[in-house]
Amino acid sequence: SVLTNKVDYGTGVDSYYKLTADLNIAEGEPINTIIGTTTHPFRGHFDGGWHTLTININRTGLIYAAPFGVVDGATIENLKVAGTIRTDNKFAGGILGWVNNTDDTRETHINNCISVVNIESSTNGDGSHGGFAGQVEKGLLRFENCAFEGSITGDLTDKCAGFVSWRQGQVEYNNCTMAGTISIHNNPRNAENTANF
Repeated sequence: SVLTNKVDYGTGVDSYYKLTADLNIAEGEPINTIIGTTTHPFRGHFDGGWHTLTININRTGLIYAAPFGVVDGATIENLKVAGTIRTDNKFAGGILGWVNNTDDTRETHINNCISVVNIESSTNGDGSHGGFAGQVEKGLLRFENCAFEGSITGDLTDKCAGFVSWRQGQVEYNNCTMAGTISIHNNPRNAENTANF
């Protein structure tokens, strides 16, 4: 997409974007591209305009399978994400792959969002997939008025969670609900996040 190409090549990383209609990119061949890379993370503001983004991502051999692959101080709001993500690696997320804020004082915000994404994992062992985000490295990821209603499945995959699977930074929740399902390899390290926040 135009947005993916702009951000991934270093232009428009700090810009404001607004979705003005439902967008279905699940038709046809699956995509393997993501918005934001380790070199050029998305730092902007994406307003979904209360619309639905339907995805079909098949990211084989690559980490951060998510619509927004790598973010740093981004705001994503008023968005419903539906569809399927297939992965054989780590850190898949219904909206975010890797939250890598520049430092511990920087914040990424997810407001008024619903993830009904179905993550299908063939990862053997630690998948660290989350209904919203795979990994939070630094800074704060703040959720407000969000719900996960999708699923995470993987017979060989473990360490997955309803909102965020792996974190070194901070995560805060306000008025959020985990209503999805997690059906993965039975491992006592799994964080199933079945409570409301």
